[in-house]
Amino acid sequence: MKWYRLFIATLTLLLSVESRGQGFFNFANGASGVNAPVKASDGTTLLPGGGAYKADYYFGAAGISDPTLLSSGGQAVSFSGNGIFLGGTQIINGQTGTVTLQVRAWRVSDGATWALAAANPTGSTGQGNLIQVALGTGAATVPNMIGLQSFNLTTGPEPATIALGLMGAGALFIRRRKV
Repeated sequence: MKWYRLFIATLTLLLSVESRGQGFFNFANGASGVNAPVKASDGTTLLPGGGAYKADYYFGAAGISDPTLLSSGGQAVSFSGNGIFLGGTQIINGQTGTVTLQVRAWRVSDGATWALAAANPTGSTGQGNLIQVALGTGAATVPNMIGLQSFNLTTGPEPATIALGLMGAGALFIRRRKV
């Protein structure tokens, strides 16, 4: 009879443990209702496929307007070509309801993650607009990132440009007039 009580106690404990929700969305900038290709720093060339560029999503609570408060989803995907990435259904553990999402893209040769590429002085990185997405749960239809807009990557100044600027500033100090 004691095993029965132990079984009931264990079952009660397991059922009382709080389960964390999880929501999901379609991480793709070319999905139905979303047409937001990512462009190179020239503003016209669409990013190619082949693994040279990646995109990751960053998320946070609904209504966030400061992108520095977002966390990486850690699910970087390569572009398939023409500025489009198709990351499929992504699950955000511990999140349900509406969240703020942002897409960030970078050139892989500048860093393994967006944060590393952004810290690279010559890195080529870009950030999309902040959007609000109502996550799907259970058997719901997978929601797309409606509202996502195209964006361009930007590249930090080349080292030669920085050196040239410093030489010019130095020349100004040397050439000053003596009174």
